[in-house]
Amino acid sequence: MTRPEPRAGFALVAVLWTIALLTVLALGASLMFRGFAGVVAIGRDASKADALLSGGLEYAAAIVRERGDRPLFATTRLFLLGSGAVRVALSDDGGRININKAPAPVLASLFAAVGASGTEARMIAQAIVAWRVRNGVNPLNTASASGNDVQVFTDPRQLARVPGIRADYLTAIAPLATAFGEDRVNGLTAPPAVLGAIPGLSGSTREALLAARQQGPQAIQRLVSSLGSGGNYLRWKGTPIARADLTVTLPDGYAKTARAVIVVLVHDDQPYRILAWTPAPLESE
Repeated sequence: MTRPEPRAGFALVAVLWTIALLTVLALGASLMFRGFAGVVAIGRDASKADALLSGGLEYAAAIVRERGDRPLFATTRLFLLGSGAVRVALSDDGGRININKAPAPVLASLFAAVGASGTEARMIAQAIVAWRVRNGVNPLNTASASGNDVQVFTDPRQLARVPGIRADYLTAIAPLATAFGEDRVNGLTAPPAVLGAIPGLSGSTREALLAARQQGPQAIQRLVSSLGSGGNYLRWKGTPIARADLTVTLPDGYAKTARAVIVVLVHDDQPYRILAWTPAPLESE
């Protein structure tokens, strides 16, 4: 019986190793191309989403422009395109408390409304005012909300810079506060929770104000004189500063969100001005 040649065995082993190596290389190449295709798909989705966000912003500006001098009440619109869906949630930032300009009593009432004790709320308010003055902002500045005046904060979450403010307070005031607008809150568009944070407004007065807003300007005029000290912290007109929360969803499930703060000015050379743009997932409020 003839023994197999050793060289034949080595050749067989070499062939098997070569096949195994080629298999591994093929698998690696397949995974690499799959990963590359996934990256390309994500990039394509991101580009589509960005385009839809821009379209949503244009749509939001058109709504604000159409409102003109009329109050901008909270509204949500959804429009569908072949490339995806855009949800636009609009509200008036002027109906929130401006952390850059609100006087100390309003800031203290704001933090008291979200759980701070009276003493703690007053200390927080004093710390914010001191921070603003240190950074060159006069807390009594009543300049119009054109977006051109000096600001310390561009987002209420930046109050984290001020020592002594708990993180849970910042989360709680997020729906009630803004970094834009005037020193007084627009009483025509302020949500009930914001009105609840205005010092000097009793519960019955707030309910009467909300009812008067439903009845029209004449009912509001009759009520203004009876608002007491709380009326000093409210205004009844002004350029709307729109907060637009934009959510884009593509057919494959890819989603992207952004928040914009815009203002539409009469006789401006721009159709609208962007005061803030946050192209990132929004925190739940």
